[in-house]
Amino acid sequence: MPGIELHADFDRDGRLSESAQERSARQDWPGAIVVANLDADRRSLPARPASGDTPEADYDIATAYSRDDDQLPLRIRVAPGALGAGERLRIRCSGVMHTRVRLSTTDGRIVPHRLGAPQDYELPDPPRSGVLELWLQVRTIAGATFGVLSGLDLRYRPDEREESRFELSLMRVDAAGQATEEDTGRFTVAPVILDDHAGTALRVYMINAGYNWPSFHDMQAATAEARVPLVDVDVRLSDGDLWLQDQYQHASMQGARQFQQIVLHLPRLRHNNTIDSITNNLEDLVNSHFRSRDIGLYRDLWDRVIVVNTCDGGVLRVSFREIRDWAYGAMRAANVADRLDTYGMLTGQPWTRRATGDFVTTVRDMSRNLHRLQDAIAAAIPHAPTERADLLQRIGEAAAQMVRAASNDYAVTGSGDAARFESTLGGRRVCLSADTARRLQARGDQMHRSANYGGNIESTPPVPGAPLGKIIIGNAPDPENGGDFVDPDLLRLLAKQKKQPIVEIDTTWLKVGHVDEVMAVVPHARSGFSILHASSAAAMAILREAEALYRSGLPVDHPDTSPGPRRPSGVLSRLMNEGSHPVTRLFRGKSWRHIHTAAASGGVADIVEPPDIYLQLVYQFGGGEGINVHGIGLVPGEGPMRRYPADISPSEVIYCERDNEGISVNDTVDASVLASSRTVLADEIGVPLLSIPVLFDRVRSTEAFRDQPSWNRTTAFTPDMVNMQVINGHLMVPKPYGPRMRRDDAIAVVRTAMEAVGMPTSIRDRVGPRLVARRQMTRETYWVEKVPPAYLMTSSGIIRDSYGGMQNERDVIRAFKDSFPGADEAELQRRLIRPNRRWFTSSGQLREDFSRIVVDDGMVDLFELWAAAVVEQTGAVLHFVDTWAYHLGDGQIHCGTNVVRRPRRAGRVDAWDAPDHEFRAGVMVFEPEEVVS
Repeated sequence: MPGIELHADFDRDGRLSESAQERSARQDWPGAIVVANLDADRRSLPARPASGDTPEADYDIATAYSRDDDQLPLRIRVAPGALGAGERLRIRCSGVMHTRVRLSTTDGRIVPHRLGAPQDYELPDPPRSGVLELWLQVRTIAGATFGVLSGLDLRYRPDEREESRFELSLMRVDAAGQATEEDTGRFTVAPVILDDHAGTALRVYMINAGYNWPSFHDMQAATAEARVPLVDVDVRLSDGDLWLQDQYQHASMQGARQFQQIVLHLPRLRHNNTIDSITNNLEDLVNSHFRSRDIGLYRDLWDRVIVVNTCDGGVLRVSFREIRDWAYGAMRAANVADRLDTYGMLTGQPWTRRATGDFVTTVRDMSRNLHRLQDAIAAAIPHAPTERADLLQRIGEAAAQMVRAASNDYAVTGSGDAARFESTLGGRRVCLSADTARRLQARGDQMHRSANYGGNIESTPPVPGAPLGKIIIGNAPDPENGGDFVDPDLLRLLAKQKKQPIVEIDTTWLKVGHVDEVMAVVPHARSGFSILHASSAAAMAILREAEALYRSGLPVDHPDTSPGPRRPSGVLSRLMNEGSHPVTRLFRGKSWRHIHTAAASGGVADIVEPPDIYLQLVYQFGGGEGINVHGIGLVPGEGPMRRYPADISPSEVIYCERDNEGISVNDTVDASVLASSRTVLADEIGVPLLSIPVLFDRVRSTEAFRDQPSWNRTTAFTPDMVNMQVINGHLMVPKPYGPRMRRDDAIAVVRTAMEAVGMPTSIRDRVGPRLVARRQMTRETYWVEKVPPAYLMTSSGIIRDSYGGMQNERDVIRAFKDSFPGADEAELQRRLIRPNRRWFTSSGQLREDFSRIVVDDGMVDLFELWAAAVVEQTGAVLHFVDTWAYHLGDGQIHCGTNVVRRPRRAGRVDAWDAPDHEFRAGVMVFEPEEVVS
């Protein structure tokens, strides 16, 4: 019957006008735009985070809020006589969206669903005016996990489930209950658009936990210059967890009359970079702080449930949180197995690697592999020097402790297809088939791995074909099971937005596995933006050129002039400060961390060891024949945290970064994985890619790395300069603490290294005295942490050796004396200690936990000089910031900060007008079963 009409802002001009244009647009997509009502309009964003409950989303409150701008006005106009006696109106929402759409009257009352037909909404009678005003709101965004069970499938597969577009049909129901469609309108849920760095930064969040004070201090200065507030998050809110970037991702949604920012709360239950059970991390901070007026919070990824079958035919529902501890326990067991292989190779006896990617087999064979290791140690000890024999003995004891702890909670009975896996899961003792255990462990690991964190999601400004930019993620198939590195639920969330094409680069070869470890999107004065990309080839070119120049300035009879790699010696000098071209060590004044605490009852201890390059240096100094006089060593086994000196010369890096066959790991990394990601980014993004030097840690076999990099992972050895924070044209770049050379030598080395890796001439030409002078690079500051030595004890409790330590003037001089070749003690006091007297007591002890030591040596950091030339080319403002505390946890400043930005929309298309993009189109699956609560 004519005269019953549905009206909304179908022409998307920000108002409900009932114009002819608006009326005619109701049958066209995208129709009226609805922003998911995930914010809390009655609350302002607090100036600082504080402890508290999660604010209720506007959608979830019992009575609709009249000032809620995320409610879309609907109007139903009924002409006189259009409704007969006993007739009423109903709105029908077909498909899955009826579980996500809510209607309410303008006085806040929720319109009920029809009993037994949840797709139908029973409308109140129209008033005498014939105009019924309603509000429409949407519960969540497209791709949400709300109402869907997560499965064990490890691979993302596109599905045809429509979660963005929906139709509302206005039905007239006669007295007999017969429904007739009178009008229909089309609606679209606003897509989530990931913010890029072009948006204006409004706040920078960071946590000062004390042990990261140098980073916080440097960021305070940098953000002040960028004129952006630095929000000091109370460390007690996160129990010391620092990794803000990984916890959440900022995005926005555009409606016809408003924008809503949205915080995507990513499924991160880690505390810093540990895999131990946690009591608190950044979860509560994100939940309690951000939801406010025009800032929504999406957290559905935390509420997922997996259903599996048990051995007795029962059904087990496993929550996201329950599977976390179970899967992490399995991960720790796998780490133990890998360490048994590492220790086996250190014995010097024939050793065949037995650790596999199969979880059940790893658990079953753990005790057997421990016995193999103990046999190898027993065979090696009689022929080893005393110090090495003691080291092997301690390694055996440590391995036995790890295996005992890992075996507490897992048991495998039977073999083959009949194998059964028993463990505690969610507080219950359960029995699973071996196949189910493998699949559940793989799915649990996938759901909780770091690939799903914010550091693995980047976005770009607009590029051709993608007017809202592209999303860049680190993802690749698992070579064993074909599953995605990234959780399919997260991929589905991103893919269902459809407006930003997803670009995948392989980051599975990294221990953390994040795109921000290999690239950064930065502003560029000419091209709009560019990508800075990690280059281990550039880093090696710098070190090799520095070593070559150093050797060229030595007397012909100097031992360092011998051809071939300079093998580290436990007796000869480590320094490269002789001749006419001296070069300093990297990482002076810094220390590595070694954690191996006793495991809690029923658990497995977290073990954090220094990088493999350092361990190789230890082996060269004291692991074989000879004497180690350098204070470089390792204290194995359980005990308090140990700190070892991190300083290392370019020649030592060149020698120790090689694999067991003497092949350069960093050359292999660049040629096999970094080069491929550069190719993908060049093809997909089409903007300048500029190389930044980053060294990666050693792996045992480059052949194995090339074949299966995800099983032979590495991490940045130098502070990763591409893991930067971009704030309003300022780049906060990790300070590399690289080798230093005299100004003209540094310029020559960097220019030659740039030419060797094909850097543009325009950047090479910037490397010169003017750049050095502008940045005052011949005077450097070093944050030095006061740490005690690590003591190696005999079995009777006598100190056998000590390693490192930074406590007094003598330690500072030892760390930095290669900046002053030929200087005697008096000159070192004058040039190094006196300018830094404020940091020492009258007795020469360091006063504070951290001291900012100034080294005015006339030298230039080679890595900094490279980065400064590249950043100057982009037109951005460069700040070097200390990130060593984050570096020890395989992260940098981007990982440890997060930024609220105002989305940049000037000159960009409306989100609904951007073309749709399908991710992995062509492979479809059946729709998942709907779960209605």
